[in-house]
Amino acid sequence: MVYDANEVVRLLNDQAERFCAQFLSKGRKIGHEWRCSDILCTGESKGKSFAVELTGNKKGLWYENGTPVAGEKGGSLIDILIVQRNCNFPEAIKFAKSWLGLHDEAPKIKYPSEKNKTPASEFISTKHLTRAKEGSPAWEYLTKERGIAPEIIAK
Repeated sequence: MVYDANEVVRLLNDQAERFCAQFLSKGRKIGHEWRCSDILCTGESKGKSFAVELTGNKKGLWYENGTPVAGEKGGSLIDILIVQRNCNFPEAIKFAKSWLGLHDEAPKIKYPSEKNKTPASEFISTKHLTRAKEGSPAWEYLTKERGIAPEIIAK
């Protein structure tokens, strides 16, 4: 399965409390929120101006009551990773996937077997096709502009 950014954010939100315990470790749970000093969690747990919702339909969203260190007043758990790890959005998503234990699996492509291949003649009418003749505009184009050897064109 390939996980897109929305799915990663949803899965992060499902583990908001575990996320906060690790990335905002100087904070603590107060009611339905995780509280700490700021997005970098630089102060002791007595600073409670930064809050992350742990339940409900706003689970995983954060907001700042005081002066925001991140330059924003609110955001998602991915924004916390971007600020703390000083990275861009794709790097934060990649890190979040790793933290969640998600591994993108490349989609498997099924190729038709040789016996099931449909001949091109079923799709292309060959009755109107003619060979390129030496000296014709097509011959000149194929040999000079495309660099195709005359022996190949003859085949």
